[in-house]
Amino acid sequence: MRPVLLRLAACGLAVIGCARSAAAQVPILRGSQAYEIGTPQFRDWSGFYAGGQVSMPTTGVNFTGGVSSLIANILRVTTVENEFSPSGWASLPKQDVARKSYGGFIGYNVQFGETILGIEANYNHTSVRVSAGDSIARQVTTSDGYLNQVSISGTSNMDLTDYGTLRARAAWIYNSFIPYAFAAVAVGYGSVERSASVSISGSDADPACVGPPDVCLPPYAFSAAESEGKQHVFAYGWALGLGADWAVLPNVFLRGEYEYLTFPKFDGVNLSINSVRLGAGFKF
Repeated sequence: MRPVLLRLAACGLAVIGCARSAAAQVPILRGSQAYEIGTPQFRDWSGFYAGGQVSMPTTGVNFTGGVSSLIANILRVTTVENEFSPSGWASLPKQDVARKSYGGFIGYNVQFGETILGIEANYNHTSVRVSAGDSIARQVTTSDGYLNQVSISGTSNMDLTDYGTLRARAAWIYNSFIPYAFAAVAVGYGSVERSASVSISGSDADPACVGPPDVCLPPYAFSAAESEGKQHVFAYGWALGLGADWAVLPNVFLRGEYEYLTFPKFDGVNLSINSVRLGAGFKF
């Protein structure tokens, strides 16, 4: 019996030693919990915000056709206009000017994780006054037998003082930045002045015709001028742009953006504005 008991005791000691070794290899910390992946946290950009901005935009003004309606009115129901359309001869050149502007913005953001959708009203005050002029003279023979000497001149002035946009924005959160893109409807305010003058003289187209009026066509001369000034003119257009807001404090951000804005019909004038802006805002 003694050898059997000794064998049983040896086996028991071996089992206890293996158990202690396994326990030593896998330590158990009381009160510990398994690691779980949490929900990503993003900076809160939701809610109302407002701010101010400055820029030095380049304004392109295309006056093509700016005085055609005035010339057409002067030459209405005339053979020269019906056959040769002098109202379309004057071509006022395009002008590009750079003038500073300043203004403000106010908007509202709705945040979905790292995506932001919002609406923003943006206003700018500026002082853009652009002028252009053109003159042209031609000799035309009309079907009534007259040789006509036609001289036309015209000028146009455009003064833009205020413009603004109502934007729909989409943005994405990247650390402390939110790059964004926007599309907008635009409205502009200013004044337009135009003037035109026409001078025409005619004689018999046959150079060999020298005689009394009952044989040759009698000579004639005609001149007239017309002007038009419109104050408080509103124009409508659209705008597209890109930008980024940078949170420098929990409720304060800086802004940089590019905007292209156009007014296709500013009372006979086509106008476009390219702007690079800097601004600062506060999130409520």
